[in-house]
Amino acid sequence: MDSALRDNAFRYIENSWIELPDGVRLAATLWLPADASETDRVPAVLEVIPYRKRDATATRDFQSHSYLAANGFAGCRVDMRGSGDSEGLFDAHQTYADIPLILRWLAEQPWCDGNLGMMGLSWGGINSIMAADRHAAGLKAIMVSSFSTDRYSDGMLWKNACLLNRNFVWGTGVVGMCSRPPDPAVVGDAWRDVWRERLENMHPEITSYLGHQRRDAYWDDHRIEHAAEITCPIFMTGGWADSNYTQTLPKLLNTVKGPTRAVFGPWGHRYPHFPMPGPGFDFLGDAVRWFGRWLRNEQNGVETEPIVQAFIPEDVPPETFYPEAPGKWVAEANWPVPHDTTTLYLGEGTLSPTAPAPSHVTYTSPQTVGLCSGELMPWFAYAPGPELPGDQRRDDGQSICFDSAPLEDRLVTLGTPELDLEFSVDRPAAFLAVRVCDVKPDGTSVRVNLGLHNLTRMTDDRNPTPLEPGHRYRFKMPLDFKGYAFKAGHRIRVAISTTYWPMVWPSAEPVSLTLYRGKSRLSLPVYDDGGKDASVTLGPDAAVGRSLNRTDLAPPARKRSVVHDEVSGETVVSVQDDNGTYRLDDIDWEVSSSAEEIYSIVKNDPLSARASATFIWKFRRGDLEATTETVSSLRCTKDAFICDLNLKAWESGAPVSDRNWTLEFPRDLV
Repeated sequence: MDSALRDNAFRYIENSWIELPDGVRLAATLWLPADASETDRVPAVLEVIPYRKRDATATRDFQSHSYLAANGFAGCRVDMRGSGDSEGLFDAHQTYADIPLILRWLAEQPWCDGNLGMMGLSWGGINSIMAADRHAAGLKAIMVSSFSTDRYSDGMLWKNACLLNRNFVWGTGVVGMCSRPPDPAVVGDAWRDVWRERLENMHPEITSYLGHQRRDAYWDDHRIEHAAEITCPIFMTGGWADSNYTQTLPKLLNTVKGPTRAVFGPWGHRYPHFPMPGPGFDFLGDAVRWFGRWLRNEQNGVETEPIVQAFIPEDVPPETFYPEAPGKWVAEANWPVPHDTTTLYLGEGTLSPTAPAPSHVTYTSPQTVGLCSGELMPWFAYAPGPELPGDQRRDDGQSICFDSAPLEDRLVTLGTPELDLEFSVDRPAAFLAVRVCDVKPDGTSVRVNLGLHNLTRMTDDRNPTPLEPGHRYRFKMPLDFKGYAFKAGHRIRVAISTTYWPMVWPSAEPVSLTLYRGKSRLSLPVYDDGGKDASVTLGPDAAVGRSLNRTDLAPPARKRSVVHDEVSGETVVSVQDDNGTYRLDDIDWEVSSSAEEIYSIVKNDPLSARASATFIWKFRRGDLEATTETVSSLRCTKDAFICDLNLKAWESGAPVSDRNWTLEFPRDLV
């Protein structure tokens, strides 16, 4: 990456306090263009996230915002209340009300001309789109990556009312994240009081995430309400490997009133100028042009460029990690993307263009289908690792599969496949996991599209309806929006199961699924890529700004294992992340962290499902050492979920806090 910047191109203000009307002060870092002043005012770009600007995202923040500052935009990175160095207690919903106040503070600064933008990845993207939805004063444009406009529908917590295990893990992670101390060098002598206030008032987020199993008022507070009325220009990016979040982009392209642009790439839950897997593109270079058009009224033509650019993977390796995806970029000036539809009927193990004679097949999925799922949102936070789905043959072998004949010609898809399915089940609650796979001539299988849906919410996710055992249903189930090119000679496979562990928590009882063949069919959106490659700025040409002085003291490492006990029938999935140790040299702040997730289940017993998560953070400077440890576990009965959570904190080896929670949540047709 090109990290060259002009000398003295910006001024760096390590911390500024933004005081809100309720007295809470938020910590902000500023990067100002060198010539920004009362007589030469500049636009400002805001990023608001809870991930500790002082350390956890410090390097990335500096690279991004220093680049924008060197190109004439003030950068402002704020810790959400109750996180990092900011005061108050953590409250994600309150942040939506805080952001317009932060924007007003920015507009009032003597070096700001009042033209404001926002940018963000994940939580930062959510905060940005929520501000646009609320028509925050002065907000003229946003750039958002891997984000959600509806945290119940798209994200890491629920997917079409299926309980994602990331729900539990992230509920644990937020406790760990918000229990960490502020930096005494910023907060001063009151840092211990701030830390103790956080520890003593900790609210386990899982009570919200798992405590609201159907769409209700809680989730309404975490979704945009008036997409069709958003006039703020929106530049969006999403990665195919981060499938759940990427579903947000086509929804906004369909509805937003203001100018939009979307770029779909192969990467995971990351900014596209730090892609894994690649290729990425010059996100910051495009940011300068996007914000230049809408914050400085530069006539640079961004509004005339393609509304959609998408990377079309082809012949992807069946590996759990690869640095670069094979394929090419395409571009479209209009939305929806034009396409034809190919329909393939489900026969006796076949997918064919003609409807077969009526018949049916009944199957009970083992609880271990899904071991090839990879991570829900691979983000490769510290190093490359085995987070992608990889070869699907083990899962395929435990699912109901339907294969096409070898393709005579290359087939490109870009859009939302739909499975029109006739089925019945023998239990009142069940979900479907549907995969479309690329089966290569050597038999290896690559997951292309994924669909998950709680069948009790087929028509209404606010008012679930128990399934009537034996009743014949018909359901048109959309799969994830994606682009992919199937090569000639490859087969298309549809694989269906009623389990998908450890990505999805299992139904309370084993489910026997009956599929009725004859009318059941898959519709694929077939795209004409024109045989040409649409250029984007890639890889080594992607710009970043200057970085912080940082010394890596211990390298990160990741381990993932799957262990089967042939005697007990138990399968244990273990994911261990040692995120290494580094020192931010300019502030003499040493940071180390680690995490572990363990998932276990017995092949035919959904009530045997167990999950546990551990997060440890350590900070050091001189004689000071602060440590937090969060440990939680989740188990279930037929009627309830039970979560045990422990939070400990130490200062230089002396205990500061030790809190325990046991939380129980009745199952609501989940």
